[in-house]
Amino acid sequence: MTTYLFLLLATELIIWAIAYFVSGYNLASPTMISCAVFMVATLCVIYNIDYWNVNYSFEAYITTSLGLTSMLIGEMAARALTERGRIGSRSSHVSRRRIDSEAIKVPGLITFVLVTLDLVCTVYVTYSVMTSGESSLGLMAIGEAKYGEDGGLSGAVNIAYRYTWLLFIVYTFIYFKNKAIMGKRNRGIKYLIPLVMVCISTFFMGNRANLMRIVCSCYVFWVFSRAFIGDKKTLSIRKVLSRMLPAFVILLVVFYATREITKIGSTTGNRTFIDYITYYIGSPVYLFSSYLDNPLAVHPEPRYFGELTFEGLYNAFGIEITGQAYTLVGGRSNFAGNVYSWLCRPYNDFGLLGALLFTSIVYGLISYVLYGPIAHADNEERRDCIAIVFTYFYYVVFLSFYYCQVCWAVTPSNILYALALVVLYKIAKNEVLIVDVSGSQRSTKSW
Repeated sequence: MTTYLFLLLATELIIWAIAYFVSGYNLASPTMISCAVFMVATLCVIYNIDYWNVNYSFEAYITTSLGLTSMLIGEMAARALTERGRIGSRSSHVSRRRIDSEAIKVPGLITFVLVTLDLVCTVYVTYSVMTSGESSLGLMAIGEAKYGEDGGLSGAVNIAYRYTWLLFIVYTFIYFKNKAIMGKRNRGIKYLIPLVMVCISTFFMGNRANLMRIVCSCYVFWVFSRAFIGDKKTLSIRKVLSRMLPAFVILLVVFYATREITKIGSTTGNRTFIDYITYYIGSPVYLFSSYLDNPLAVHPEPRYFGELTFEGLYNAFGIEITGQAYTLVGGRSNFAGNVYSWLCRPYNDFGLLGALLFTSIVYGLISYVLYGPIAHADNEERRDCIAIVFTYFYYVVFLSFYYCQVCWAVTPSNILYALALVVLYKIAKNEVLIVDVSGSQRSTKSW
C-alpha cells in the first residue's frame, strides 16, 4: 500500500522537528540529518509510485519509524549526559563554550610540499585508472578499473587516493575556520586546492558516493566553523538550503552524467535524469520493504556475529562475507538495487530489537562526541582535532538512507587513517617538523 509511504513521510517530518528542537536547533544533529535524507528518499519513492508499482508494507513503515526513533533516543540520551551539570541556554550553534579562536596560517613551504604531493597522487591515480584494462576504453576505463576482472587497482593507488582525501579534510577545515574568523579578509583560497584534487581523484576512482561525502564534509565544517567562533548570526535552515541546494544539484548532475562511465553494462544509460536520480536516492528505502517480505532472498542466515554490520572488519581479517543480492524495484522499471537503507544490515544480524539497540548506541556515541568534546571543549587544539576526525566518519549519518555505512567505517585501516588525519593536521600547523621553515634549529613540539 502507498498509504504507508505518506505516513512514513509524516513520521519522518515529526521526528525531524523533534530532533531539531531537542538538539537546541543544532544543524549538525545526526538524527535531524538522517531524517532529512530519509524524507528526500521517501519523496523519491512517492514520485515513482506508478512507475515502480510501489507496494510499501506496514511492517516497513513501522520498522523504519522505530529505527528513526531509536536514532533520536540515542541522541537525546547522549545530550542529556553531556548537559548534566552544565547550565546554558539553547543555542542554534553546535558549540556553547566559546574559545578565543585564531586563524590558522600554514607556512608556505609546508603547503607547497603537501599540495605538490597531493598533485602527484592525483596524477598517479588518474594515470593508473586510465591505463588499466584496455587502453582504448578512454573514460570507460573508470568503470573497468572499478568492476573489471583485469582492471583492479593496486594498493598503492588506493593509498595515493586516500592521501588526497585526508589532505582535503585538513585543508578544507582550515579554510572554513579561517573564513569564519577573518571574513572577507581571508585570502586562503589556496587551501581549497586539495578540494579540487580530491574531486578529480574521486571522479577517476569511480566512487560517486565519495562525491556526496565531499559535499557533506564541507557542510559539517561550515556549521562547525560558525559555531567555533561564536558568530551571533543565526545559521538558519533557509541559509543552509540556499548554500547547499546548488551544491547538491551540481552533484546530482555529475551523478547522472557519469552513470555509463562508472557502471559498465548497466541499463541506466537510457533513463531520464529524474528517473535515474529518484531511483538512486529512493530505491534503498523502498527495497527495505522488499527485504522484510523475504529476508533470505537478499542474504542467507548469518554465519558470524554481525557479519553484515561489520563486514569491513571481517574482510580485514580475511573472512569473506556473502554480499546482499540485487532486488528489482518492480513495475515498468528494470532497475535493481542491493542496498536497503540503514536498518537492513543490523536487522539481518541482530533482529529488530538488536537493530534498534545498535542504532541507538551508534547515534548515542556520535552525539556524545558532538555535544561533549566538540561542543564543550576547553582547548581549541583538542577540539579541532576531534572535529576533523569526527567529520571524517560523519558520512555514516548523511548516507544512512543508503545503507548502514558502519560496515566500512569500522576497519583497522580507517582507524589508521583517522590517526593520520591528526598527524597531517599537526604538520600543516607546523607543530610536527623535520626542518624549521624559518631556517633556525627548532625542536618538535609535544603533542
